[in-house]
Amino acid sequence: MVFSLFGRRDKSDLRKGKGIFQPKIPDSTLRGPAIAPSVEQQRETARKTAEKIDRIESEMITVPVGGTTMRPAMPPASAADRAAPSVAPPGPRPAGVPALEGRTPASVMAPLDFSTSIVLGDSAGAGGIHINASSLPADLEEAAILFANGQAAAAVATLRAALTRGDLGENTRLAWLMLFDVLQAGELRAEFDAHAMDFAARFETSPPPWIEPQAEPVAPKRVAAAVVVAFGPRLDASAQRQLEQVQKAGLQKRSVVADFSRVVASDHAGAALIAKLIDTFVRANRELSVLGVAQLFDVARATIEPGRRDENTGGWQLALAALRLQGEKQAFEDLSIDYCVTYEVSPPSWEDVPPKITLVGKEALAAAAPSEAKPAEPAPQGSSIDDQALVLRGQVSGRMVTELGLLRAYAADRADIVIDARALQRLDFAAAGELLNEVVVLRGAAKSVLIVEPSFIVEALLVVMGIHELAEIRRRKL
Repeated sequence: MVFSLFGRRDKSDLRKGKGIFQPKIPDSTLRGPAIAPSVEQQRETARKTAEKIDRIESEMITVPVGGTTMRPAMPPASAADRAAPSVAPPGPRPAGVPALEGRTPASVMAPLDFSTSIVLGDSAGAGGIHINASSLPADLEEAAILFANGQAAAAVATLRAALTRGDLGENTRLAWLMLFDVLQAGELRAEFDAHAMDFAARFETSPPPWIEPQAEPVAPKRVAAAVVVAFGPRLDASAQRQLEQVQKAGLQKRSVVADFSRVVASDHAGAALIAKLIDTFVRANRELSVLGVAQLFDVARATIEPGRRDENTGGWQLALAALRLQGEKQAFEDLSIDYCVTYEVSPPSWEDVPPKITLVGKEALAAAAPSEAKPAEPAPQGSSIDDQALVLRGQVSGRMVTELGLLRAYAADRADIVIDARALQRLDFAAAGELLNEVVVLRGAAKSVLIVEPSFIVEALLVVMGIHELAEIRRRKL
């Protein structure tokens, strides 16, 4: 009776409690093998499942990337695996695990290089050109870029802050020299002198000298090497020979002085030839120095009369060209109105003369003599080519169309390229990029490039751009 009651309760409980938690019963009270083997099977199943998952993870198929076999990084399946070296010694492998012969394990791959170097050309070949990142402190780089972008005040503030902190180390002196360059370019004489005293006290040496803007040194070679072509007293068709001499010198990229100081008369044909000559040099952006432009205007003006229609308009063309050369804009506009009324056409428009077309006085002829060393007056403006270098002057910005044209012409038949930067006040960031591209081309053509004595602030920009890796920079001396 008692056993039957217990037996019915056990069966009822098993039916009602199927699938729910059962209280643990000591092994001594278990009746038969039904419960004990089930627990052991569950443990075994769980163990085998864990081993299978570990095996699958450790045997994942390798993934080829860029021709190199890479395996996902994950913990090994066992402590023995964790203690083993990255490349396991040869031995038996589990079934289904692919062999590693001919593959490169991830642990022996060369690390990726995330340096800031720029590689130009085929780095694997002999012609590869590498441009390393700038080694300047961040403050000096920032100051160089600010000044290049025309933010001189911000560049001064950056340099002063860096010098005040005193953490520039061996670049401290360079920061001072860059500061002087910016103050000089901004014509801030009082601040320049104040900092000069601090510089002298700190370094116990003379500071850079202040250079008056109108007293900047000029290279005398530009006119000393010029070809002087003198025109006779009358400008007519016979002037063709002198015109050919001027044009030949221009094609040879030599400086030319066209001397009109002896001209006292002209006809329309001769005036038309001279006007066309000047226009050719202006359009081609070639160097031409004009001597006696006042005489040129006087003889041209004498051949024309408002209201009188001459068949040849050479006198009008030359008179207007002479006014352009002299910068007489108002007189040019007045004469162009007279021309418009006379010929019933649109008046010529005013255009500024490019820097390479200059006016010189009689002193230029003396400077052209080999025995003289005096510079021409006035000082040359803009970039130009002399016998030995491309000379960069003033502020160079943008695409550098003129300067790069001069550089290419100068470098065409030379292996050693010299860029004279002594008179270069500022090189903006865009122009520096154009210069970098051109220097890369020159280096690719197996030409050497030397940049002579840029200011320290410009030199810093060249370092920021990486140009110092491609061209030799001859540092300015104090």
